[in-house]
Order: sequence, then C-alpha cells, then structure tokens
Amino acid sequence: MVELQSSKLDAENAKNEYNSFRSSLAQIGTIIVQNVIMLGFGMSLAIPTVVIGSLMTDDNDGGGRADIMTLTETEASWYGSVLLVCHPMGGLLSGVLQEIVGRKWCMALVSVPQLVGWYVLWRAGDAFDLYVSCVALGLSMGLSEAPVLTYVGEAVEPRLRGPLSSMPTFTIMLGSFVSYLMSTVMPWRTVAMINMAVPVVSFVAVVLLTPESPVWLLSRNRPAEAKKSLAYLRGCVSTADVEDEFSELSIYAGFNKSVDIEQYVDCGIDQRRLSYVKYLQINTNDTTNAEIDILANPKSNWFSGHAKKFLDT
Repeated sequence: MVELQSSKLDAENAKNEYNSFRSSLAQIGTIIVQNVIMLGFGMSLAIPTVVIGSLMTDDNDGGGRADIMTLTETEASWYGSVLLVCHPMGGLLSGVLQEIVGRKWCMALVSVPQLVGWYVLWRAGDAFDLYVSCVALGLSMGLSEAPVLTYVGEAVEPRLRGPLSSMPTFTIMLGSFVSYLMSTVMPWRTVAMINMAVPVVSFVAVVLLTPESPVWLLSRNRPAEAKKSLAYLRGCVSTADVEDEFSELSIYAGFNKSVDIEQYVDCGIDQRRLSYVKYLQINTNDTTNAEIDILANPKSNWFSGHAKKFLDT
C-alpha cells in the first residue's frame, strides 16, 4: 500500500508540470466563453421588468414603431410570470439533452430558443407575442444552467473549480444590469434587437472555442477524443502530458473497468465515491474495456470460454 500511495504522489507531481499560468488561462478562457450564454440568461431575466415598465406608462411610443402597444394589469401579470414558469421546464429538459448530445452541444443549442425569444419580442404586436417570447426565453434560461455547471465540475481542475463555478452567477447579474442600463437610454424594442447578438455570439464561441467534456466523451467510448479535450483544457499540451490525469479520470468515469477500485480505499477515496465508481464500472457500456480484460487475463478468459462450451454441450 505504501508503494501505491507513492505512485499516487508521483502522479500528482507529474500533473503539476502543466499546473501553470498556461493551464489556468486555457480553463478560465473556456469557462468565460461559455458564460456568454449566462449573459443572455441575465438579460432574459430582466426584460419583463423593462417591457412592463414601458408598456404600463402613458408615454409609451412603441419603441419607434407606428403601432402603440399597451398592457392591462392582468396581461402584465401573466407576462411577468410565464418566464419563471418555463424556466424549470427548460432545466428538466437540459438534464436529458446534455446526456444525449453532450455538454458542448447542449450549451450551443441554448442559443436557438434564446434567439427566437428576442426576435419575437422585437417584432411583438400584442400580448400573445410577448407570451411566446417569454416561453422561448424561459426555456433557454433553464437549458443553460445545467450544462455550464456540469462542464465546470467535469473539466476544470479542483484548484480552479470553486472560483469558476461562481462565475455564472456573476455573469447573470451582469446581464441583468446591462439590460436595465440600456433601457434607460433606448426603447425596449431596441434593447431586444441588440440582445439578439448575444445568442449568435455565444453559439459561434461555444462551437469554435469549447472542447467537449472529457468525462462525457469517455461515457460514449471515445477515449482518444477525451484525451485530446483534456490536453486542450490543460493548456494545449500534448496528450502524453495528461496521461496520468487521464488514467485517473478514466477510473472515476467508470471507463477503465480493469482496475480494482478497492486498492484506492486508503488513498483518499471515501466509501460513497467508491460505491459510485463501482456502479459506473458495472453500468457503463464499454466494449473497449471488455477487450482489455480479455487481453489482460488471457488464461482465465480461455478457461471460462472453454468451460462455457463444455457446459453447453
């Protein structure tokens, strides 16, 4: 066991080779790119207040359009509520969607309902259009939270995980502040039109500048891509430099089933995590590691195969 603990310390020292400014910059930059989505979240959260404040006053000019919209108190109440009703629905959907398409593409797809919501709001002619825009914006808000926070937990080093996990909250508040600030100097339709740029920018940024989560790639039996993603997130280093961390990540993700997890009990893994890792090892669909087990234990597999044939006959 002493040798095992020593090997663990050696692995930690090896990882420190890329725990530098370059590694931090790569991870912080990736999370900042993703948080453009959360900027749209904050803008969506603030827009009902901006619109209701304009449409409930007598001096509303319709944002420079010839048609003048007004809202009754009942319509304004519904408009302010629809956004928050659709928010949890989007959250439930994101939990399923990010497992199907991955963290990266789930974040990218957030831009679609968000863009629809801003466009409908910009062209709104009655209260129904306002409701439709709130449904789209509320869904985008719910869709954005889970993949961003999941990505931070799966791809960021522990030393940066705390600060970077607080960034979405800051960005949401910043987005709300920007919307309120713009509404003081321009009509609400102009605010909606400007806000349409946010989902476009976030989609392009996420697609081009964000690698997929290594953990999700491992869960889909794509270890080569997972290793490249991890190397990018550690400062665009070579895949050989992240070999030790990738091996540990494979164990925690349940990908490397040939490893006996019990040997890590005395190395800092608590019983709850140990049980979870065992569950992943049992339930992860991984044909690659089945082949590894055959190669690692040729005699036992030869015996079990011939025994099965004997019993069948």
